[in-house]
Amino acid sequence: MVSLYRKSFANITFLGLGNVINAAFGFVFLTATAKFLNIEDFGKYALLISLLVSFSKLLDFGTNAVFVTKSITQDDKDLVNEFAGMKFILFTATVPISFLILYLLGFYNFNYFLLFFLGLTFYSFNYFLFSIFQRYQNFFALIFINTIPALIKLVFAVCVFTKIISLNIYGFFAVFSLSLAPCLIFYFAIPKNFKNIRFSFSNIFYTFKQILSPGISQAINEGFPAINNSMAKIFTGFTNTGFFSLAEKISSIFSIVSFTIFTVLLPGNAYRKKGNKKYDYLETIMLSMGVFFIAVLLIILAQILIPWFFAHKFDNTLLVLDLLIFAASFTAIHIFLENYFSVENQTKLLAYISTGKLLVLLVISLILAPIYSITGIAWAQLISSLLALITVIILIFRNRNLLKDFDP
Repeated sequence: MVSLYRKSFANITFLGLGNVINAAFGFVFLTATAKFLNIEDFGKYALLISLLVSFSKLLDFGTNAVFVTKSITQDDKDLVNEFAGMKFILFTATVPISFLILYLLGFYNFNYFLLFFLGLTFYSFNYFLFSIFQRYQNFFALIFINTIPALIKLVFAVCVFTKIISLNIYGFFAVFSLSLAPCLIFYFAIPKNFKNIRFSFSNIFYTFKQILSPGISQAINEGFPAINNSMAKIFTGFTNTGFFSLAEKISSIFSIVSFTIFTVLLPGNAYRKKGNKKYDYLETIMLSMGVFFIAVLLIILAQILIPWFFAHKFDNTLLVLDLLIFAASFTAIHIFLENYFSVENQTKLLAYISTGKLLVLLVISLILAPIYSITGIAWAQLISSLLALITVIILIFRNRNLLKDFDP
């Protein structure tokens, strides 16, 4: 048991360290946009990238988690072709929806649509590669498919800071959207049986039924930054969107934490399930305690570093940041807890959890945002995240499989 813990924590630490380094490179690029764009343009840029990342998650829509779990626990030779067919359908559905939202939010320039489309295309390939490497627990490759775009952003950020180049909002968005393109080289690193895939639509309705609940959950959870930034724009304009987005980006470190833990725990727990072994709850409790510790540490550091680095330009974000950090920590915990439902074939519950969380966020935001501006949206995020975490914990402990397998 100790050796299993060591392996899990070693993989989480390795993958987490890589993800943190990549995020740090990306944050340097973000600070360049915050310093060299005016606050209104930064608000537009922040909304654009949050929309791109959120809509890119529709290209996954729960397919990766289902594919990884089924490919480990079942012997289905046509699974990868069905997986590819679903990916194709998701892409063709996501593009027009994303373009409509862009238009409704006031982005009319053709450059935005072109860069958005290219960004979605490269994200689609990136997610496909990610699922293959996750299935085979190739964490080295998982890190580097995100390291390349992070390094590209870092290089451009350094060039902007040193005045070698000057970028406007279109230039910054182009770097963000196109930085994933070089990751296509990792196609040559995937196993041979995944290189000659074809689109299969034979079991498309059955596959869609399987991914519907986890897909809705993922789309909602991953879409919260875009939802929050969109509400900030609607209620307060692009300037306050810039303030809110910076706080949201800093708090998003917990997205990295939950994503890292989920990436490692899902295949590990799937193998446990295949071997008729019990789900490891002690491991999850220990990781949750670590997340809370990181939240407190990040709040302390942010109060010191943000006023210093941005020369008090974003001091208005500090209270919002504190609220979003705690909200993000609650979200991180309930998201990696949800791998339990994937392993135990209880994914239908995920859609109800996420939909309920979204409704709570929207209702509270509609009440508080007109009064307290972006601070009201932050409070709504905190309350909805805490309620979602409580709901997940209650559902796990009421699940018959947990009660049957629980070993104190």
